[in-house]
This record gives sequence, structure tokens and C-alpha cells, in this order.
Amino acid sequence: NGRMAAGVQLGILNCEFDNKNIEFGGDSNDPAFPSGDANGNKFDIGLGFLYQHKYFYAGLAGFHLNSPLILLGETNEIQIEPYYNFTAGGNIPIKNTLITIQPYIQVMTDFVSWRTDITAKGTYTHDDKEYFGGLTYSYDTSVALFFGIEFMNITASYAYELYTSGVGAKNGNHDIFIGYKMNLDLFKKGKNKHNSIRILK
Repeated sequence: NGRMAAGVQLGILNCEFDNKNIEFGGDSNDPAFPSGDANGNKFDIGLGFLYQHKYFYAGLAGFHLNSPLILLGETNEIQIEPYYNFTAGGNIPIKNTLITIQPYIQVMTDFVSWRTDITAKGTYTHDDKEYFGGLTYSYDTSVALFFGIEFMNITASYAYELYTSGVGAKNGNHDIFIGYKMNLDLFKKGKNKHNSIRILK
């Protein structure tokens, strides 16, 4: 009655430090900062699971699960702590229309701080194309607007996140996404077994 999916994220985290743009307040020999430019990288891993049903889905993912420790020079280091992402949502078709409403919630935490995003998304399907758009609200953090299209296994979308606290609206965040999906028939379940008509008896 549903589908279970799992994914692994492997990558390299790269950090760079440029001390030319830092005001040290008169003490340029502060040992908390590298004395010059420094950079470092470390292997990174994430893991996620998703259960998807016709009318709802739920998933859990973990990022930076190996707690990568990035060395900057000989005396400085950055510890990247793991964090976790829980998401759940539903599909609500509107009767006698090609429109579906998809509310969902996402909770992100490192068990020290928390962020919750609540999203209302609408999709419209026509001629094998799916158009979508919506609004995301994150309490005491931001409001985001997004829209996009999915066709021929290609998804393209744009989003703008407007901060409601901290750095303010003029320092919003732009996000552009392009993806491609393909089926992998690893076990050849759909293989069409046949013989040439020239050798049939």
C-alpha cells in the first residue's frame, strides 16, 4: 500500500578562513583565529528514510552523522555537529479539479536548537506537466515563497526566503533547484523474453 525509500549522502565539507576581512579589536594575535588564510576539508555522510503513501508521507534524515572535525591550519579546528530532519505531509485532491493541496511540516534539530517549517503547497496537473507553488512559514525565522514545474522527469523550481528576524528582509535567500529522475530496473523484472521469428519452429 505504499513505498519505502532510503538514501545516502556522501560528500566533502570544505571550510576557508580569510582574516583580511576581520576586525580583531586591536589584538591581531588572538590565538582563536588563524594567523593567515587557512582552509580544510573533511569527509561527510548523511542518511535518510521515507515512507510514501497515496495520501500521506513521512521521513527522517540525519546529516553530518560522522561529526566531521575540520582542521584549519595547525592549531584551529571546526567541529560540525549532526542534525536531524523530520518531515511529514499529505495529499488532498480537490474534487472534480486537477488541483491538489499538499500541506506538510518539517522539523530540524540538533537537540540544542529547533526549527519548524509549516508549508502549504498547491499543484496543478495538465498535459503531463505539473505546476506547483506555495508558501512556507518558519516561526520567528522567515517566510518563503516558491514555485516550479515538473515535466519529462525534470523538476525546476525557484524559492525566495524572507527573514523576519536577525539579518532582516534585505538579506533574503534565493534558491534555484533543477533535478532529473530516472527509473533503475536493477532486477530486470520487466524484461521482455522473446526469440527471433527467424528461428521459431
